Amino acid sequence: KRSGASPTADHAADARELRMRARSLAQNVPNIVRAVNAVLAMRVGQGIVPVWADEGLAKRWREWVPHADYDGLLDFYGLQYKAERTRDVDGAVLIRKHIQRMGSTVPLKLQLLEIDFLDVERNGVLAGGREIIRGIEYDKRGQRVAYYLFDRHPGDAGMWTLGRSGTSQRVLAEEIIHFFDSERPGQQDGITRLAPIIAKVRDLHTYGDSELQRKQLESRMGVLAEMEGAGGMPPPLPEEAGGQKPGLMDLGDLAGGGIVGLPPGMTNPTFIEPKAVPGFGDYMKGGWKEVAAGYRCPYELMTGDLTEVNFSTSRMSMN
Repeated sequence: KRSGASPTADHAADARELRMRARSLAQNVPNIVRAVNAVLAMRVGQGIVPVWADEGLAKRWREWVPHADYDGLLDFYGLQYKAERTRDVDGAVLIRKHIQRMGSTVPLKLQLLEIDFLDVERNGVLAGGREIIRGIEYDKRGQRVAYYLFDRHPGDAGMWTLGRSGTSQRVLAEEIIHFFDSERPGQQDGITRLAPIIAKVRDLHTYGDSELQRKQLESRMGVLAEMEGAGGMPPPLPEEAGGQKPGLMDLGDLAGGGIVGLPPGMTNPTFIEPKAVPGFGDYMKGGWKEVAAGYRCPYELMTGDLTEVNFSTSRMSMN
């Protein structure tokens, strides 16, 4: 956040970069994958199911639920889960309503679109006091009247086909549900819920990678060895059949340690064993607790680590 910046200015500066990094975390970091799924399981589960007092409405609802998805992949409850997950990770999701006049009990289909479909480069002033701000058109009262959407995901570079213009088209706002958390007055789009923890997760992974490299170095033992013979060089080994020398190997450059030749007469070779640095586990645990707090998810659900809780404290945390 920038001091004094408007919600729109903040979003324009950071939203896309934060969204790309959040997607990477939600796809590649095990603890984040687990946290996102755990939060959605608590919030949506198998779906938020309405209870109808009118049996006729209940019947029509049951008939519509399996066919709610415009893409034909999910039922309405699956759309709930996907919309919530996309909003968490991306910050926002567009839900386009398609009205089908014929052949359907409930003539409505819902299509989920990533926020990338919104043409945020579209800005300008129109007639009648209307203006376009980052792909959203407002009337003179500040009400949303239209969205400018690409007809194909802009990330499909080089995959535009016949009939696909590659430019954004005006879609009436009444056809769009713009699903996001409005945390500031006047905010017109969302920021990923992972934003507060992106830098911390990066730091934890950097530290973890450094510790892994140190462990690999520890597994390679360095040796100070005496070298017999003139000039500090080893004596020649006898030739065997085929011209091979027994026990002679080309070690090359040792990444984690080397064999150092010492002056003749030196005895008692010294083995160099790196010592482990204490505190790694405690630091990582503390770091993941901070990440869990930033994502507003119980640490135990994020990591599966139940060593510090009993039934009562874990239940309180989940509640």
